[in-house]
Amino acid sequence: MPLTAVDLGYLTRDRLEADAEELESLVQSLRARGQQTPVELVAQEEGRFGLISGWRRTTALARLHEETGE
Repeated sequence: MPLTAVDLGYLTRDRLEADAEELESLVQSLRARGQQTPVELVAQEEGRFGLISGWRRTTALARLHEETGE
């Protein structure tokens, strides 16, 4: 699933700013082990998906993608 197809703001009810140190720890974990827990998405129109759960994971994956291009 390309990150560009995911609407991170679909549900914003209880999402807080990610602590920079916590986010970096998650990035390191994803780099070392890969994604162990899937995010939850809902289909929207035209190949788009709304993020239900997994905001921090998706944010960390986007950051990792920026660093590596993968």
